[in-house]
Amino acid sequence: MRGVYLTGVRSPVDAFSLWDDGRPYIFTARRRSPEGERFTLAHELGRLVMHPNDPTTPEAESEADAFAAEFLIPHTACFEYLPYNPSLERLLEFKTAFRVSAIAAARRVHEVGRCSDWHYTELNRILTLRGFRSAEPGGRTFYERSRVFDTIAGNDKYSLHDMATELGLPTELARSFALQIRLSVV
Repeated sequence: MRGVYLTGVRSPVDAFSLWDDGRPYIFTARRRSPEGERFTLAHELGRLVMHPNDPTTPEAESEADAFAAEFLIPHTACFEYLPYNPSLERLLEFKTAFRVSAIAAARRVHEVGRCSDWHYTELNRILTLRGFRSAEPGGRTFYERSRVFDTIAGNDKYSLHDMATELGLPTELARSFALQIRLSVV
């Protein structure tokens, strides 16, 4: 599967996926945190697998979200690693271990019945107050990427510039496609 990151896109679309000539493609604008990006990619993977030719429908979106949640945070993991009504500290440890956002972890724990409605509401209130609704404080500072690009770019005989030239792309665009972008705190 090939993933392409849409750089500089000013659109309400965070991501989309499609099949072309038997190959799956996922495109993402990469506006989310690395943890949020993982959920977006898992969602699009779910759409490719479960609804390869369907237009976007509320049902397809809901099923893709359910796929992403189970793919990234398996139902059994919530029971194996967390007590009922986990503390915020335990939830944050859990979200770090599974590399997902704190909001997604809280939602999943509630979905699988590992916390009460009241506790879920309280977790969301606290997470929102701490800035987790709009960012991922203390989260990952880099996006996941394929090791293939490191192998290619690390080769003395074949540089990222060579790859960009061969693809007919500006070097900076090829660099962003190769995911050689680190986040910095402002």
